Formats: sequence, structure tokens, C-alpha cells
Amino acid sequence: MPLRDSLLSSRAGYTLFRKVVRADRSMRTIVDEYVRPRARQTVLDLGCGTGDLARMLAADVTYIGVDHNPAYLNVDAMATTLGGRHFVNADLAELHSLTLPEVHIAVALGVLHHLPDEVVVRVLSSAAKLLGEEGRLVTIDPVFWPEQAASARIMMAMDRGRFVRQAEHYSMLVSQVFPQATMTIRHDLNAFPYSHCIFEAGGSA
Repeated sequence: MPLRDSLLSSRAGYTLFRKVVRADRSMRTIVDEYVRPRARQTVLDLGCGTGDLARMLAADVTYIGVDHNPAYLNVDAMATTLGGRHFVNADLAELHSLTLPEVHIAVALGVLHHLPDEVVVRVLSSAAKLLGEEGRLVTIDPVFWPEQAASARIMMAMDRGRFVRQAEHYSMLVSQVFPQATMTIRHDLNAFPYSHCIFEAGGSA
């Protein structure tokens, strides 16, 4: 395993990396501009990692995080530290087999570029079945974009995710499950050159 992957596979290494790149700032932007949870809504965090999104949500928002990495997900400790948030240690490919309630918002933040095409569609299909009538989906991933800075392309080529895609490729996958999804490209979310592809679907998206 490369040193980068070894460091980021641990909870401590991942947390340190997030501090170095000032990830909390970009997470706050994502929550305020895209997730936009309201009081008494339920948010499903697909690939929740160390629960960073949970820390950004108001106490009156119900949170469920799912992640396969036990090194990131100390379920009991995190639930206590984060005030009763709910965490599930499970593979997203098996999301359909979990007993979960209906949710208002399903988010996949930096997740799809870790999954092959068929698993992306499977996960999104499972998430769609958990969304209520006015439920919304929000995804965000690194994207190769024709007009991005060369330094951004280099940074993304170094990403642990093996499936960083062109925007059209992401769109093809998301639209199979959410045909009305809208796409936004942003180059300003990180403290260093990077490009993100954001999809919103359902509700008022």
C-alpha cells in the first residue's frame, strides 16, 4: 500500500490531512449551499468517513452515517461524542440490505470517485428508495474538466479514488437514477487548485 494510502486509511492520518487542507471550510460551504438541511429533517451520509458532516449539522437534524472503514468509524465513541448521531459500519454496495428509515436528504461527499460504475448506480438506486417524495440527493466529487488548472489535474491524479471521471461520465451515471439532476462545476472549494462536480436532484434542486 502506498504511504499516502496507508496514512489516510487511519482515522488520525485522515483527520490530520483534513486540517492541513482546511477541509472544514469547504464542508461548511457544501452544507450551507447544497445540503441545506432544515429542522427535523433526516440526513443520510453515504461514505461518512469520520463523521465530519455530522459536526456541521444543527442538533435538531437527524443524522445517519454509513461507512465501510472501521478505522474511521468508531461507532460507539462517535455516537457519544457527536450527541447521539447514528452510525452504521457497512459497505455502501450493500446499502439495499440495511434497515434504514426514510430520509429527506442523501449525500455522497467525495464518494462516487471511489466506486466503479456499476456500484455507483447500485448505491444511487438504493439511496433513491430511501428518499421521501420531496427527498433530495447531493453528491460531490473531483472531476477532470477541460478548463481546470494543470495543477488541479495533477492533484486529482494523485487522489486515492481510482475512478475520478469526466463530468459527462458522472452525469451519465447519476442520470440513470436521477434523470432530472443538475450539475455544477466548482474550482474554489479547496485551499489548493482542485475541481469538483456537484449533482443535486429531487425536491427543490
